Formats: sequence, structure tokens, C-alpha cells
Amino acid sequence: MNFLTTLGEVASESESKLIFIGALYGRKQEILAKLSRTKPFLKDLSQAEDKNQIILFRLFKDRDTLKIRKIVEQYIKHYTTHYDRIKTVVPSIDDYRKELINTFPIHPQLMDILFQNYGSSKNYQNTRGMLYLLSSVVKEAYQNESLILTSAVNPEIDEIYDDLFQLEPSLIAKCLEDIRRTKTINGSLAKGILTTVFLYSLSGARAGCEPGHIYLGNLKPEININDIETTLRNLVEYYAWFLWPVDGKYVLRNEEKLPVSINFRAERILKEEGPQAALSKLVDLIRKEFGGREVYVWPVEDLPDSRYVKYVVSLQHLSEDEIKERIYKGREWRNALIYFQPKVPVNLTERQDILLKCQRILVCEAMEKEIQKDKLSQLKEIKGREEEEVRNIIKGNYGQWMKPGGKQEKILFRPIETDLSYDVLTKKIKDSFSTEVIEDEIISLISEQKETSITVGDIKTKFFKQIGYPIILENRILMDSLMNLCQNKKIIMERGKTVYTAENMPLDINDDFVIFIADAYTKPPESKVKKQEVYAMHTEKDTIASPATVEPAEEIRTVSIEVGPHATSFNLQNDVEGKLLQDDVIKSASVVISGKGLDQVQFLEEISQAVGQGALYLDTEISIQFPVGINKTQLLKILEKFPNPIQGSIQIKMNIEREKGEAPRKAWDQYIEKFK
Repeated sequence: MNFLTTLGEVASESESKLIFIGALYGRKQEILAKLSRTKPFLKDLSQAEDKNQIILFRLFKDRDTLKIRKIVEQYIKHYTTHYDRIKTVVPSIDDYRKELINTFPIHPQLMDILFQNYGSSKNYQNTRGMLYLLSSVVKEAYQNESLILTSAVNPEIDEIYDDLFQLEPSLIAKCLEDIRRTKTINGSLAKGILTTVFLYSLSGARAGCEPGHIYLGNLKPEININDIETTLRNLVEYYAWFLWPVDGKYVLRNEEKLPVSINFRAERILKEEGPQAALSKLVDLIRKEFGGREVYVWPVEDLPDSRYVKYVVSLQHLSEDEIKERIYKGREWRNALIYFQPKVPVNLTERQDILLKCQRILVCEAMEKEIQKDKLSQLKEIKGREEEEVRNIIKGNYGQWMKPGGKQEKILFRPIETDLSYDVLTKKIKDSFSTEVIEDEIISLISEQKETSITVGDIKTKFFKQIGYPIILENRILMDSLMNLCQNKKIIMERGKTVYTAENMPLDINDDFVIFIADAYTKPPESKVKKQEVYAMHTEKDTIASPATVEPAEEIRTVSIEVGPHATSFNLQNDVEGKLLQDDVIKSASVVISGKGLDQVQFLEEISQAVGQGALYLDTEISIQFPVGINKTQLLKILEKFPNPIQGSIQIKMNIEREKGEAPRKAWDQYIEKFK
């Protein structure tokens, strides 16, 4: 370095015959500073006015002026038509015509941006680097292109990719990723747009690519400028992961744009794997809207045919005939089904916008495990926004409860608008079937019987099977109605030899109770009123009381009964109630809950308080021991406190003492075998 300085100083002396000529690659500031002390003559060849001609001279042998002008005029005509889109980058059409002719067949825009990038690159030579790149571009484009635009720089060609790799290795890799992802949306235009933006995103270029640059780099006489605009919008919003809008311009970055990458992954999964996963997510969101209660979402899930009340949310709006044919036809327990559907004609299983949003939520959930921590909050925000949008769509479409009516096969439906909410829907149903309505139907049903009597079990069967009767959401509602009728002396109940009247009300009502119209009741000659067994609940202050008065039983047998599994504790209670007799004494119960969790956390404390200090034992299952036994009503109250399992089941195993009574041994044995 000192030698160069001394050499320059000697050459600058007026009497010196030494001439010092040097060539410097790039702009090495340290060397320039040393040499500038003697004020030498400097010529920056990278800024030479004839640099374009140097490139053209090295690449092309002959240029046909007439043909050039003809082609240029085709482009100028197109530019004039759409000048409002490109005027920010083409100040004068006439001046640009001259530039097009001077640089033909390379577009002046491409020539300009390459000189900017290669002139500032630390990794590659200036003019020589451009020549390497342009020779590869010309080789690929000369047969198909009349004018070589920025869109012709195709990084999918290995030679071109290698040359661009020297400029910005990581960024060209991201550009190529986006190009390969966007072949389904006007692939050649998408590739040209991304290539143009890439060239304007390099360190040597002005910050970002203006829309006018994108139009200029892709607009040809045969291309509609609106197609360029549409493709650009789709790239930014849906497909290009690394294409960012910044202050009215566009740049490629190494940073992934989460909303776009999430959307792309979701669309690909829907296309390749189908909508099943998205529909399952929609089902989960509908369940959340329904308050987390057990609900069947049709047609994604099959509808069981059982006596238990089933809430059905349909993803399709069906006509009355379609509801009869697709929902109710062939079903035995018709009146145990509550059918709820969209209030407007829609099929949510075919709504691509909803399915895509649900699939995006699933993509977000999958990405939570692998994404960088600094992006996690943004990912959760995107997921939350998608969930909120799906919930708003659900709320906007639901709904109407199709209240069934009619008799036998003549089914009619009356739509009742209500929200997709368990509490709101159940209130609507209870308001539709008041206690008075249920009581009137019970009286009417008994009156229709030849013997003017009917068992409670038969009433339930009629109510749950036959449309036209009240819908009983909870067993307690029917029991309260029967109690009211008995209290008001409208019915009399029998169980075995025991007669229950307003003066002798039962503690509880079981399925084998026989119900009579009070005015038509004839007391059996040998009937007698049985004194009730009363068991006090064991609390911290009291001990479990012995039965107040119990008639001696003819024979006591110990029976083991297993009930379940069921999805909810409510269904378990209904099943237990139907299988226990009023006089059964429960000695122990083991409740088995399996699943991914519980929907309550305080239930253990409540159960412990309900059954007494020291009466609850926990192992792999919840075992409850009752030293002197409890009755059916007390057990059901305990079961009410059990939580619902999350994606699991609940069942119970009971050891009970049961009176044999005077029933024939054969019937008794059949009964035991049935419930074992």
C-alpha cells in the first residue's frame, strides 16, 4: 500500500517522466483514499454511458433496426393504453421509446436493475457478472420472447439460478420456493412477478419494487394487465410466503409471512386429504357453542337410536320431507330426538370458506409445536381470529329447532328460531311442554288403556317413542308431573301391594309403578299401605340413620349390577334409575371415569360432603362404601355431582340388597340375568 502511494507521488511530480496507470476492481475505499492524495484522474467504468452498448455488443451480432422499431411500437402502444399504471416508473413515453430501441432486445428496466445489483455486489464482478447471467437468460428466451423482460429471468433454470445465487443465496432460495408453490394460479405470471420483485429486493436495488415495475416487467402485447393485478393480489394474500407489501411497494424477505403460509398449507391439505379433518374441527366448535354438552352433529356423526334424549345439530338445512326421510325414518325412539338446523338454506359441509378456516385452525395447532417462540403470539392471534370468524358464521346461520308434531306416521314440524345454545334451547323446549301439558297427556294416555292403568315404564316408552307426546328432557320432569297428579288426587299409584295416594306419597317413583285414574280406581281387597323406608344422608354432623320403619323381607339377595359406559353422567343417572327398584339398598358403588380429563375440578369435595366423612375411597376408580346402605334416591343425588368426562366414558358397578318377595322364582332369575 505504501509503495502505491509513493509511486503515485513520484508520477505526480511535474518533472517526472513516470506514468502510473492502475485498474481497481470495485470501489476499495482504503486504496482510493491513498491514491487520492495526489489528485489522480479517475474514471468509473461501471457508470459509463455506453455500458448498455458494451453488453449488447458482447451478446448480439446483428440488430435489424426495422424489426426492432416494429416490435417496440407494439409495446409502446400497450404502455400508452395503461400509462396510468406505469407512469411512476416511465415519466415519458417518447423517451422510453428511445430507450427500448437502444437496449433492444433487452428491456431497459432489466438492464438498469441488473447494473444496480451487480455494481454493488461484493460477491460478483460487475459487467462480467451481468454477461454471465444475461447469456443464460438469452439462451432460454430468444426463441419465445420478442423482448427480454425482468420476468424472463427464470430461477428454475439451473444456470440462471447459479448466477443469481451469487447475488443473494438465501433470498433466491425463498423466491424459488414461492414460485414452485404458485404454479396453480397462472404459474408463468406468478413466476414473472416473483422474479421481478426479487431483482428489486437485493441490497443494491432501491428499497422495494413499485407496482409500476411489476407491470413493466410482465406486460406484453398478448397479456391483459388485469391478470397481472389479480395474480399479484393472490400472491400477496394467499400463496407467496415471502412476498411482503411494504409502504406501497413489494419486497421478498427471508422471513415467512405466517397468514399466507398457514393458508397455503390449509388449502393443500384440503385438496390432498379431503375435508374430514376440517369437518371434525367444525364439529368441535359447534359443541363449544352448545356449551360443551353432548350433541350429535349430522351428517358427520351417526345418530344412535335409544331412549335417551339426543340433541342433533344438522350442518344442512333440510325440508320437512327430507327431515322425515333422512333423520326420523326407521327410528324407534323418535320423540327422544331434538333436531336443530340452520335457519337459512345452506349446507355447511360444502362451504369452502368455513372448511378452509377450520383447516387453518388445525394448521395453527400443528405449528404451535415447531414455530419459533417469537412467532408464537402471532400464531395464536391468527388462530384466535379464525376461531372467532367461524363462531360468527355459526351464530349467523343457526338456527331453528324443528318441533315435531302429529300422530303415528303423519309427522309435522314447526320451526322455532333459537340460538345454538344448550340453555336457550332447553328453555324453549320446556316452555313448549309445560307441567300442565305433560299432566294432561298422562291422564289422556291412561284413559286410552283398556284397564285404565299404565306403568311408568310404559308412559316413558310412549313419550320417548311416539311423536306428538311431550318431549321429556329430564326424568325429574316426568316424576314431578306424576307427583303433582298424585298430590292433587287425580291419579293413584301402585307398586306390588303398596298403594300410593295423596295421603301416602312415595319418596320416589320407579318404572314398575302402575298408574290409575283416581276416580276409576278400585282398591284391591288385600292391598295394604306399605310404610316407607327413610334413610338420612350422612353428613359431618350426623351419622347414617337406620331405617325408620322397615317391614321384614321374606328373603334378601345381594346383586351386582353394572351400568354403562355412558358419555355423560346425566345419561348414567337415567340408566341407573331404570335398573334400580325403589326398595333396593345400595351397599357400595364404584364409579369408573375414563377420558382425557374432566369438565369440573371441585366434584371430589362435593361428593365427599354428600356421602359423609370417611365414606369415600379413591383408588384407580372412585369407590364409595355405605355402611348401612342408602336407597335409590340418595344414590341418584350423589351421581348428579359427578362431572362429565372429556372424550371418555363413565360407568358404575353397584352391590345392592334386593327383596325377593312373592314373585315367581323364574321371573326373578330372569330379571337378575338381564341386569348382570
